[in-house]
This record gives sequence, C-alpha cells and structure tokens, in this order.
Amino acid sequence: MIKIDHLNKSFKDQLIFDDLNMEIKDRGIHVIVGASGTGKSTLLNMIVGTEKIDNGSIYTSVKPIMISQNYELLPSLTIRDNLLLGREESELDKDLIAYFKMDEYLDRRPNELSFGQRQRIGIIRTLSFMPSIILCDEPTESLDITNKILVMDLLKEFSKEAMVLLVTHDLVLAQKYGDYFYRLEDHKVVKYNSSISRPFKARKAIVPSRKDMRRIFKVLELPRDIVLVLWNISFFIVLALFILLQYFWFKIPETTDTHNHNYMYLARTYGYGFPYQAMPVSVDSSKVTPTFRFQSLYNGKRYYKANIYPDPLEHKGVIINDKASDLYDLKLDDEVVLYYLVDGAEYPYRSTVTKIIEEPDIDDAQLYYDHNDFVQYLKTVPYDPTYLYLEANEIPPEDQAAYLDLRPSYFALYIPYTDQEAVLDKFDGDIDIIVTAPLLQQRQQFLADTAIYRLIYKLFEVILLLAVLILIFVYLHKDLKRIKDDYAILISQNMDIKYLKGLYALSKIIAMYLSSLGLIIIVDFILKHAGIQMTSRLILLEFYLLYLLSIIIFILFSSSSIKKDQVAKLLKDRFD
Repeated sequence: MIKIDHLNKSFKDQLIFDDLNMEIKDRGIHVIVGASGTGKSTLLNMIVGTEKIDNGSIYTSVKPIMISQNYELLPSLTIRDNLLLGREESELDKDLIAYFKMDEYLDRRPNELSFGQRQRIGIIRTLSFMPSIILCDEPTESLDITNKILVMDLLKEFSKEAMVLLVTHDLVLAQKYGDYFYRLEDHKVVKYNSSISRPFKARKAIVPSRKDMRRIFKVLELPRDIVLVLWNISFFIVLALFILLQYFWFKIPETTDTHNHNYMYLARTYGYGFPYQAMPVSVDSSKVTPTFRFQSLYNGKRYYKANIYPDPLEHKGVIINDKASDLYDLKLDDEVVLYYLVDGAEYPYRSTVTKIIEEPDIDDAQLYYDHNDFVQYLKTVPYDPTYLYLEANEIPPEDQAAYLDLRPSYFALYIPYTDQEAVLDKFDGDIDIIVTAPLLQQRQQFLADTAIYRLIYKLFEVILLLAVLILIFVYLHKDLKRIKDDYAILISQNMDIKYLKGLYALSKIIAMYLSSLGLIIIVDFILKHAGIQMTSRLILLEFYLLYLLSIIIFILFSSSSIKKDQVAKLLKDRFD
C-alpha cells in the first residue's frame, strides 16, 4: 500500500505538487503519465525516500525499490558485482540473467556496455530483490522494441504479486500492459482509468544484509583504502627523508676530534697582565697558562698567517694537523719558523714538524708548539734594551729574556668543551678581552652561515607539508563526492545509509591508523638510528597525531553529510 497525504513540493520558485493526495492499494501495473516537468520522477523519488518533501507525508506498507532511468551502475565494479551487490547469486538471478541474455557480459565493466544493456542490468538487479513495491522511472527508454517487450512482459509477471508504479512516455506500451492509469496535472494526481481491482498483498522482499553491505563495500573501498595507505606512507617517508637530509646537512657533530677542544684562549686588546683577574666569570687560576701569540710561520718557501697554539700535551717540536700539512706544504721532519712579535721586535723560533695528526672536526689549519721549549729559546735571545717597554712604576728586568717572558698578553684556559658556550656568552660585549674557542666558534660560524639556508629548507618543508596536506584533503574531498555517488546507488537499492556511512568512516580511519602505526615505527626507527634526538622525533610524532586527528574529524564530518533524501539529486547530478 502507498498512501500520500497533503503533499507539497517545490523547487525554488517552481511549484510541483500542491496538497497532493493519493492512495494505491492494488497489485498490478499503475501507469503515471504527464507532461515534462510535472514531477513524475520527483514523485517516485519521494515515495522511495531519495527526495525531500516540503510538507505532508508518504506512507508505504513495505519498502519500495526503484528502477531508475539512469541505470545506477557503479563504474568501478564488474557487471556481476553490480548485479549482486555483495549477495550470493540466487536461482532468480540466474533466471533473470538468462532471460535478458546477459551471461557473456558479467565480467565486463559498465562503460563496456551499451545504454540498453546497462538498463537491462539495472532492471535485473532491482527485480532480483523480489520487491513488493516496484517503482519504474522510464524503464524501457533506452531499449529497442524487442527488449521493451521483454521488460514489460517481465514487469507484468511480477505485477501479479507486486505493486508496480510505472512512469513512461510510451503510451502504446502503457495501454497494452497497464492496469491502472493516473495523470499529473494542475500539481495533483488524477486517476482516470483502471481495470478490475486486485488487492495488494505484501510479501517479504530480499533485503540487503549487513554482511552483503560489508562484502560490496570491501569490493568498492578496499582498493581506495590501499591507495590512501600508500599515499599516507609515501608522504611521511618523503617528509622523514627531508628531515634526515636537513639533519645531516646542518647537523653539528657531537664528537670533539680536535687536539685543543678543551681549551679557550684569551688576549687583552691592550696592555699586559692576566685577563682572568678581570674576567666576568670565575676561573681557577691554576687552569690559566700564560702563553705566546705568534704572528706567522715560514716553511722555507713562503710566509703564512696561521693559527698557532701551545700544545696541551707538551710534545717535543711542532705538531700540525692534516689541513696544515696540505695548506703549508709541510711534512714530517720539515723545519718551520714561527715568528713571535713583542714591542715591535720580531723573534723567529725555529722548530721541526714531529707529528701530523688528523682533526676531523675542525676545518682550519692548526699548529701546536712546545711551550717549554719556546721559553728556553727566549732565554737565548741576546739582550737588547732598545725595544724595552715599561709601564709606569715597572722595574726594569735584569735581562731581555726575563722581560720577554713577562710580556705575554695571551693565555690558555682549560675549560671543557661542554662548558665553553656558557663562558663565551659571558664574554659577549667585553671589549677588553678577545676570546678564542676554535672548535666552538667554527661551529657557531657554521650555524650563522647556514641560517638562511636552514630557514629556506624549513620553509620548503612547511610548503611541502601544506601541499601534501592539501592534496590529501582534496583526495578525500573527491573520494567523498565519489562515495556519495556510489552510495546514492546503494541506498536506492534499499541499503542502510547509517551503516554505509559508518563503514565508510571506519574504513578510512582504520586505513589511516594502520598506515600511521607502521609508519611511526618505521620513521622513528630510521630517525633513531640516524642519531636524531628524541625531541625532534617527538615533535614529528605530535605533528602527525595532530594531522591524523584533523583528517579523522574531516572524514567524520564529511561522511555525516550523506543524506538519503538527497540521493535523487545526487543521482541526477551524476548522470547529467
């Protein structure tokens, strides 16, 4: 039974139905005719529940099912899957397939069939549910005369036990097969002819089970979920690779493979004396060693300005690193002359290269001299009072060697490398003291020189991140539009919309979580074994969880926008 009470329907300013009342109680074929635009298809869509009504009510004693003029086939599925929609094949399915001679087309896709063949598939699928109320919207429109007769004969047979509402423009077939006739005019339904009444008796139709829905959903969504998982994994692997590249390109090593890494050097900008007495930090005087600053070196061929420091381990002779060996063309046992300058006088100190060391963590050429040997050398320098420079109230030394030994304005401080940055910060802005920490300052200079590149790299990462996020949301948005189209077909076949929406949201969330779980483990393993600190890995994890949460919210919000009473519009938009 179908009963419509005081139904009103408009599209914007166009009135379709005005206080429409209609009641159908009998089995048979009920033919509905009317001019284009009078609402024939709209009426069927409202009865089946895929079109919203403005006012009034529609009651059906059993759930109707509809044969659409748009075939409503899922393009990604085979004809067999479109027919069964997750069900096991029944004898009725086989009979209907044989009746329309569609056996050879079952493994093809919808786009490989003609319009007429697709329409026959849609009819087979609808009738295989054995519905008690069958709504037919131009079911023979794309068929040749032979197949029109086949369809109408079949509907006539089904109408013996079911109620068939038929919208058609083919009045010849309507007159031949119809039992009851209605005309849409003046926004109402007028019954104008009928045959003998046959009371309607509802029978139990085949209703898609949840198992059937899960089965067809798996066929529809599993390939797309795999694409989503692969996309998600690819995105984060690319991001992890960028983080790794940035880490290795701009990473400051934790090693300290430099001969004097635990030493800082102080020089007064003017005068002499111990600068640690006026230092902004407390320094143990026992760890401060007065030493000498050399201006240059001579390797027997040319002069070089060089980084020359006292040897912390007091080896004999001069020790050079591998960079100094290459830059100054020095080898073991080569003679080298170091020039010490004080009060305008230059004192050449001759020594021999006794060792070449590797210093992988310093990029500069460095030399280390024997401090004690140099002090002994100063004692051999002839006394020359010409260069004697004394400050007020200073007592003249007994000899020039003693004078030279007192004149250094350069001091070596033993300060562990891990504490040097704090000490260096406290000297910041002190114009009286020049502080040198070779390894630390080289790394600070590297950070300063690469700051713009690290910023550009981070901006590029952010842009890449935003681009991929946008692409993922675009993909999900398009997937939602596609699933709306697919669900419109499934819903039109009496599938439970709430269950379908739940399956969709659950499948996408599971896909995201599965890819996330495996991905987080893999990426964390890679970053951990690359030596990246836990803090950076936690930041990546926190970002990913935020990203995952945003996508889950988007999926839940989007899937909730699928509504049954919008299905008719979705199907119309899909085929227009």
